[in-house]
Amino acid sequence: MDNVCTTKIKPRIVGGTTSVHGEWPWQVTLHITSPVQGHLCGGSIIGNQWILTAAHCFSGVETSENLRVYGDIVNQSEINEDTAFFRVQEIIIHDQYKMAETGYDIALLKLESAMNYTDSQRPICLPSKGDRNVLYTECWVTGWGYTRPRGEIQNTLQKAKVPLVSNEECQTRYRKHKITNKMICAGYKEGGKDACKGDSGGPLSCKHSGVWHLVGITSWGEGCGQKERPGVYTNVAKYVDWILEKTQTA
Repeated sequence: MDNVCTTKIKPRIVGGTTSVHGEWPWQVTLHITSPVQGHLCGGSIIGNQWILTAAHCFSGVETSENLRVYGDIVNQSEINEDTAFFRVQEIIIHDQYKMAETGYDIALLKLESAMNYTDSQRPICLPSKGDRNVLYTECWVTGWGYTRPRGEIQNTLQKAKVPLVSNEECQTRYRKHKITNKMICAGYKEGGKDACKGDSGGPLSCKHSGVWHLVGITSWGEGCGQKERPGVYTNVAKYVDWILEKTQTA
């Protein structure tokens, strides 16, 4: 991994606002081309050949040949047959993954070719394992997902600032599920701002000491922006060893 992610940058989501070009340069849109082409999931650039996303995005995806990764996109309508994209060489899903609600909802995409970094297409830092005690106060979830539970994919990348919720509190909100320490929760008690369907695999980006870190991967939740139902994210800090192992051996 490179240290480009530490370069400080200037300063579909329920209850969110639209993003501007270059605001979230690590955010990608993952498209599937069959039966028709369209947005499948979000993802984050973590290296010049690596995208981190959610494992559940690939249920029913038979082959990486049907996938396209687009960086430096704000509006889905920008994408046409002439838009540059990256092909996916390999999908690496965590071998303990079964379903989003039971955890291990993490996957790596190895790109066929390396990406050139620009101001509006570059990696986000992984949290270091020592960051487990960091209290992140500025976290944003971004994506093209639905802005209401029965909506449609949004054209423009949406962003919403969400506070992290302790796992203890999150567990009281999801009594039928086990909220493990490999998950991290975020959302407002009163609801109204959250990730939604279509945001899956995208980043929960948190700023710490002026540097953005990939703290979570949008995984699951009950409804979207519902009162007392925070969004549940894969806790990236718990998978740093797995990510390094896979990206260094693959």
